[in-house]
Amino acid sequence: MKKNSSITEIVFLLDHSEKSVNFRERTIRNFNSMIEKLQQKNLNLRITTALYNDKIKLLHDGLQINDVQPMRWRDYRPSGNTAFLDAMGLTFKHVFMRNRLFPKQDRSKRTLVFIWTNTQENASTVYSELNMKIMMDILSNCHHWDFLYCATTDGDEALLDRIANTHESPCILDFGANFISRIYNNLLGVLYHYCLSNKSMRNIWDNFI
Repeated sequence: MKKNSSITEIVFLLDHSEKSVNFRERTIRNFNSMIEKLQQKNLNLRITTALYNDKIKLLHDGLQINDVQPMRWRDYRPSGNTAFLDAMGLTFKHVFMRNRLFPKQDRSKRTLVFIWTNTQENASTVYSELNMKIMMDILSNCHHWDFLYCATTDGDEALLDRIANTHESPCILDFGANFISRIYNNLLGVLYHYCLSNKSMRNIWDNFI
């Protein structure tokens, strides 16, 4: 029997625009290592992984943790522009609607979104900043969604600050390639505690930084 009775979904929204090319090897290696370790934790956990530039690629779509296959070199190929707002809006809508299709007892009770972004926004055509603030406020306050951001600061840092501050989400800025291993190691502990507790993302993350 799994240690946590209710289902938790973790959504990884990972930037793979051309600005992320220097992070490619470390991202793949550390992501796969974290997933492998999570698979050993006996958690009732679903995984969604969306890779985005000016388009969105669903690598894992609500899979049980033990069914998640490693990210391959050909899966994560940084290129193109960054539709940051559209990536959030379209992915969140997809995850929310898919969860509603499950029988009530099989729906995830909590959802945590881990967003890795270069803070660029130069390609969105569907969602605006206001759209996203409203959507994320509803998801956070009405549907038990939490958000965690990791970002470089070569783009629109103010945009990310405004969005993150809407729901008081933790936000790590200015991390480089060498910092990725530390982020994913901390994230492993964060996800484990998130699945087993009812604490807010802010309270959990503060114990790991």
